[in-house]
Amino acid sequence: MNKPGILSFTCNICGADSRALASTLSREEASCKSCGSTVRMRGMIYALALALYGRPVTLPEFEKNMNILGKGMSDWDGYAKPLAKKVGYINTYYHQEPRLDITDISPKDIESIDFLLSTDVFEHVSPPVSSAFLNARKMLKPGGSFVFSVPYTLEGETVEHFPELNEFNIEVRGGKKVLINKTKDGRMQEYSDLVFHGGEGETIEMRVFSESSLVKDLNEAGFSDVQILRDPYFEYGIYWPSPWSLPIIARVNGIPLNIIDWGPKSISASAPANLQENGRTGLWIKINRTGVASSLQLKVDDWLVDGLVDSPDLMTAFIPAEALQSEGSKSITLTDVITGVSLYVGSLTISA
Repeated sequence: MNKPGILSFTCNICGADSRALASTLSREEASCKSCGSTVRMRGMIYALALALYGRPVTLPEFEKNMNILGKGMSDWDGYAKPLAKKVGYINTYYHQEPRLDITDISPKDIESIDFLLSTDVFEHVSPPVSSAFLNARKMLKPGGSFVFSVPYTLEGETVEHFPELNEFNIEVRGGKKVLINKTKDGRMQEYSDLVFHGGEGETIEMRVFSESSLVKDLNEAGFSDVQILRDPYFEYGIYWPSPWSLPIIARVNGIPLNIIDWGPKSISASAPANLQENGRTGLWIKINRTGVASSLQLKVDDWLVDGLVDSPDLMTAFIPAEALQSEGSKSITLTDVITGVSLYVGSLTISA
């Protein structure tokens, strides 16, 4: 029997049943007895599941699909290794292979992935951090998602510790570490009272974000939808004692597929086309997927189709009977219900 205050949950990273005292759950303390995951790590995989599938799914339950492409930025091995067995995911690093410098991506990186994972990295990126957000957006295919977290405050604006950082090194003077910077115009600067996260050198804290500045940075980089996951998800042991530094999903506008062909494009009420066994008129759409869409909805004008079957390269459905009762052109649209983004398929002509 559980003591009062004990939270029983399923770790969404390893799938194990675990228990923890709710009052001791924190962003950084290990709370899964099996894999050692923290609330932050479980929150990242929870956010990734929402981005890919539109619903909570544990990592062991992810659909195996190597056509879903993603990259991580120095991700925790506890979820990086099992994730690579589920989708086409590669964990990258700044100083070793496979290498990714988010401030200087290559042409082959552009629109190359469906998701990018980054947890507590962007506070260490050299300024201007706007270039890192812009490159994150550039790397994603239409409909892709940037899933990330950084420490941030709820008030004010982002504070840059070294706004003119250019050529710098860290020296020890009198037992204290000092950052020496040469600005672009040749001026020398010195900074003391440095903050390091989990190490030194590349893990130096470059800035303290604010929530409002983060949202602004993402919008200016071209992300069309920014979702901050404020609510707990107790089933996975995700509870935030403090309402800041939460996981964020930032999405790229567009539906990740191309329409190759579709039909029938015209139907006569007196001579129905493409009749199915149930007497309904069938609609088919030949597609080329360029990524993963969370949940697609198909409409003919304002009527939602039924019987939608969505396979990797073909969609089939029944044209709503209501759409066939009047002559004229009917617009066919696909909508991603997660992002609200729509894609025009074509115009169906109904004749007498």
